[in-house]
Amino acid sequence: MAFILISVFYLLTNWWCWILTDKRRQALVAVVRGVPSSTSTAMPWRYKPVNNSLLFCFYLAQSGHVKAATDFFLPLDRVKRALKYIQEEEKVPRGTMQVQFMHRPFDETRRLGLQHSTEATLRALYPKEIGMLVVETVVPKGPASALLEEGDILVTLDDDYVTKFVPLEELMDSSVGRDVRVGIERGGVAMEVAICIQDLHSITPDRYVEIGGAKLNELSYQLARSYCVPCQGVYAAEPSGMFRLDGPDHGWIINSIDNKPTPNLDTFISVMQSIPDRERVPVVYHSIADFHTTSVAVIQVERHWSRFRLAVRNDTTGRWDFTDLGAPLSPKAIQPATARFIQLDESVGPAKDLIRSLVKVSYYMPCRIDGFPKSRKQGAGLVLDHARGLIVVSRSIVPFAMGDLSITFADTIIVPGKIEYLHPSHNFAFVRYDPALVGETDVNSAPLSKDMLLQGHKVTLVAFNHNQRPVCLTTVVTDITSVTIPQNSTPRFRSVNLDAITLDTPLAQQCSSGVLADSHGHVQGLWLSYLGERNMSGHDNEYHLGLHIHTVLPVLTALQKDEVPSLRSLNVELMPVQMAQAVAMGLGQEWVRKVEEANSAKHQLFLIRRTETGSESAKVLEELDLILAVNGKTVTRMYEMDVQYEAEELEMTILRKKEEMTIKVPTSPVSGDGTSRVVMWAGAALQGMLSCAHDHYQPHKAVLQQSKTLPSRIYVSARSKGSPAYMYGMVSGQTLSVRIADLPRDHHYSFTRTNALASTHDLQVPTQWITHINGTPTPDLDAFVEAVRLCPDNTYVRVKTISFDNIPMVLSVKNNLHYWPTIDMVKDSTAECGWRKNEVV
Repeated sequence: MAFILISVFYLLTNWWCWILTDKRRQALVAVVRGVPSSTSTAMPWRYKPVNNSLLFCFYLAQSGHVKAATDFFLPLDRVKRALKYIQEEEKVPRGTMQVQFMHRPFDETRRLGLQHSTEATLRALYPKEIGMLVVETVVPKGPASALLEEGDILVTLDDDYVTKFVPLEELMDSSVGRDVRVGIERGGVAMEVAICIQDLHSITPDRYVEIGGAKLNELSYQLARSYCVPCQGVYAAEPSGMFRLDGPDHGWIINSIDNKPTPNLDTFISVMQSIPDRERVPVVYHSIADFHTTSVAVIQVERHWSRFRLAVRNDTTGRWDFTDLGAPLSPKAIQPATARFIQLDESVGPAKDLIRSLVKVSYYMPCRIDGFPKSRKQGAGLVLDHARGLIVVSRSIVPFAMGDLSITFADTIIVPGKIEYLHPSHNFAFVRYDPALVGETDVNSAPLSKDMLLQGHKVTLVAFNHNQRPVCLTTVVTDITSVTIPQNSTPRFRSVNLDAITLDTPLAQQCSSGVLADSHGHVQGLWLSYLGERNMSGHDNEYHLGLHIHTVLPVLTALQKDEVPSLRSLNVELMPVQMAQAVAMGLGQEWVRKVEEANSAKHQLFLIRRTETGSESAKVLEELDLILAVNGKTVTRMYEMDVQYEAEELEMTILRKKEEMTIKVPTSPVSGDGTSRVVMWAGAALQGMLSCAHDHYQPHKAVLQQSKTLPSRIYVSARSKGSPAYMYGMVSGQTLSVRIADLPRDHHYSFTRTNALASTHDLQVPTQWITHINGTPTPDLDAFVEAVRLCPDNTYVRVKTISFDNIPMVLSVKNNLHYWPTIDMVKDSTAECGWRKNEVV
């Protein structure tokens, strides 16, 4: 019985939490009548029964904060009443005035104006009473908003004296829909008002809308009371996707969309149904914590990745019933438009014309895969071939090929783009647009320089700063050095094997993307943002560095020929080694002289820091091998390794454990497609990248780079909070919101690389692989899909996993196909969004 009472109380106070994550979670009742506890114990359960010797439950002991004595005992008066209604299968009546009362001692009520005669009467009636109920908050536009004021002292209800919460709640709960006579004293003056008791269920959300990755519901009474605002309006409970607005993460109330007011959820639904897919419309909103400030944002309606549906709580079944709100209106046809670029001052020199080659690239990612921490990125792209619509952009802006790409010309014209190629190891990607859509806009294909940048050269930096404003200045190349971008604990794309260009100006670090040009206005390098590691404060470090323009030429040449770039790679990560260290490793004086002759500016060699798991070269090369020469040429510069792009085999001279040897090393073809398959199961996202041989799917490249073993090809890259995968301990990495695209069930996933033994202040680390389902081996995604297809709904599934540190574990995960269906998503250029989605049944 105690556990039944616990469940009933939890249901009454917290069922609405299914709907939303409020900015400040409140109990469903305005004030909980509690008895202080002297235990000062942090309990493992939220509510714990307190029984007498006959095992009758009198209180629920609510656990408090682990660092404060905030425990108290909760009486069960109202819980017992609610249980009775539930046992009789009746709705539990709940009433409210939309008023928050606080219990104040007589000493304080006297200061508020309590009459001495009233106090004397109450003390005579209730000798043990020590105070009265005082109005703390009156919710605007509520039943009592024009009748009660803060500081009013409650004396009677329907002529009965009331000094406790239970009689107050009893009368309100039994008087829904009728007027109650409320006797109060205000500043020493007695008065009586009639207040119509409102049904509390009518202002407690029991439905919500999912659209474009966001969840919205009508504002709850608990938030309205907490912030003393009217209990009305559409509240962005989960402001992600298309409703990821500027400002704090939570707390937005939507005032209007496309200049149409949205006072309630039904109107909001009607407005959204009238707007075509992919339309850009203004949204007017304000924060529930700041009604003084109204903001506006332009959003792009997203109805193609996810469904527009209504969820309604079903009190009979205990589930949420979903109703599809219809297919979206077809997008409007994009008409060609013409605009003018801004003109830079003549003092910039020939490089001023490069502003007409720079465009703004925006990328929206409905499903954050590959460990990428953002759902939106924006930066500059460089037009390299306007006739073919080819643009090069940083992979920190376009990390993978699942999303909506838009390109802005001259700060005016916005056209859609398509991802053509993602370089597997260097920090650039190629995207394409339709040149016809920009009309007569004076777009220039950037002229490229054939000269290599060297240390001490003067260059002109033309870039965009963090405010997306152009910055132009002449500076000097301070260094060109091989840089190792720090790896993140959760594997994600990281540029490797690069010669990075640094500049002699602090302004360069304020610019995330742009170009480096010579005195003739020809591009010698790209200025890019490199995504690095997540620091201890939870922020992702970004490094702003230059990249030689010749690095992109092999891919550009193939795309200009309308060919798919066919590159090969050793799939190794290199790091520079100074000569003193190389000599200590056993390098002979003859090789020292060869290095000095090959590169008079920088004496260095390269060490194999890491080989890629499963690659062909890993069968021949070993970590810590020192590369001396490739195809007979001494290698002292990183770009001298570019011969790997076209050769099927390289002759390499290496130094291994002080022994010099010459070996044949095969290269492997590399793909520019990125992740091409994602399977969603039980709230977990399992992903794979199609191998170049097109014979299997494997984890994305960053995983292969960081892990020395590959227990299986099923890599857990994400999980959704509240899902079976999350609840039953399936571990992944950093906590990040993601969602499934255009699926029968639209959910949000979170990346979490977690160590169960770590403290709450530690950065959470390892990921894991799935090797077996119910004892059946699942070496790849195909085998996994077939195995889970046989698992009945609402049954426990035994999942064997292996962590990033090769620690095996068996979990029991409960199937819940109503909320978490199994979805198989495969990259398909013929599909509307470039991905084909199938529900596994």
